[in-house]
Amino acid sequence: MKEYKTIFKDKITGKKFILNTTFKSSKKKKYKGKKIRFVEIDISSYSHPYFKDKKHKKKVNERINKFVKFSKIFEIDGS
Repeated sequence: MKEYKTIFKDKITGKKFILNTTFKSSKKKKYKGKKIRFVEIDISSYSHPYFKDKKHKKKVNERINKFVKFSKIFEIDGS
C-alpha cells in the first residue's frame, strides 16, 4: 500500500501534526506549497486524558528515574 503525507488536526485542541499514512481523505490543505491530505480527528494524544494527566507524567518520570538508579547497579567499571 502506498503511504501519503497527511495532516491530522485534533478537533479538541486544534493541534496539527503530519504523519505518513495509508488513510485516504478527499480533503486537502496546503503545506509548504503542496496540497496534502487533511483529516480531522476527534481525539489524539494532545487531548486524551491519559496522556494529558499530570499524575501519569509524574509516574512515567518516577519509573524512568527508578530504572536509571537500577541500571547504575549493573554498570561495569572500565578500569
